[in-house]
Amino acid sequence: MRMDICLCSDNNYAKYMGTTIASILSNSKEDEEIYFHLIVDNDVTDDSKNKLLSLKKIKNCEMKFYTPDVEKYKKWFEVGSVKHLSAATFYRLDIHRLIQDIDKVLYLDCDIIVNDSLKELFEIDINNYYIITVKDIYFLDSKKDINESYFNSGVILVNSKLWLESNVSELFENYYLNNYKNIYGDQDILNYCLKEKVKYLDNIWNYFPLKSLYDGKPIKDIKIPHYAAAVKPWNDNGRVFYFADEFWKYYQLTPWFLERPIDAIQTILAQKYGDYEETKLKINDVKCFGIYHNRNTLEIVIFFIKIRIEMSFKNINKIAWFIPVKKWREAFKRAFDI
Repeated sequence: MRMDICLCSDNNYAKYMGTTIASILSNSKEDEEIYFHLIVDNDVTDDSKNKLLSLKKIKNCEMKFYTPDVEKYKKWFEVGSVKHLSAATFYRLDIHRLIQDIDKVLYLDCDIIVNDSLKELFEIDINNYYIITVKDIYFLDSKKDINESYFNSGVILVNSKLWLESNVSELFENYYLNNYKNIYGDQDILNYCLKEKVKYLDNIWNYFPLKSLYDGKPIKDIKIPHYAAAVKPWNDNGRVFYFADEFWKYYQLTPWFLERPIDAIQTILAQKYGDYEETKLKINDVKCFGIYHNRNTLEIVIFFIKIRIEMSFKNINKIAWFIPVKKWREAFKRAFDI
């Protein structure tokens, strides 16, 4: 089965794009042919592109890079009302225009990991829909006029053929020009322009894993965790999430980890051993509380060092001294009986 998958990024998020790609390749089946369509900013360096291409060692795949109308979307972002994102959030609006002769494309945000094969998504009949997606239950109260149908644009199966036939580019442009002062980036544009032809999936395909907002869904069933919050799993307080360790599991497959392992190790130690009595986040005017407790072992750190990097005893000891907090440093050394 052929799977066409699109991600968008600037250079700052290239490493997280790489992590998403690593998770997809790691969980794909033998008979799945994966084609990555990467829409990237002008600032994405050749070094970053080569690192992304190197992920083919996990599983052979195709990767193609595209350049959107960067200046246009920079202007959209600069005058828009959402400042904690980036202009790259608008690039998905060009999927149908840039990725030619492909009828069906799965778009994924880069703050996502994939826990299973995506085959089930690609088997969905999309002929009568603009997109297949998941409702964004955390935005519904603020979107009264479209309440029951508002979706999250981080995971969308795009009917590129229908987008072209319907000239959605003109719809997107007109909606932006008339509403740019009050819209939530690309997500509002897609919601209000495509709302008549949307099919919805269970949220296991785009799951917000903040522990304080847990909805009772069996964790083992989650196919795509989406860290759609101001805090991310690569932050020191990233333990507010389920699947924080899983993010690191796939990050360690990327060249960015191999280049600077100590950065990841220090963050993981902060997540597991940091003294957070209470973590408070403000997400869409909802105060969220909760921390990710996992203080028993340094399993992920040990996994990094023992499996992914062939290090001598001397090098492990040397890394330990880069860890700034004494109790973390001692815990790390004890894990290796140093």
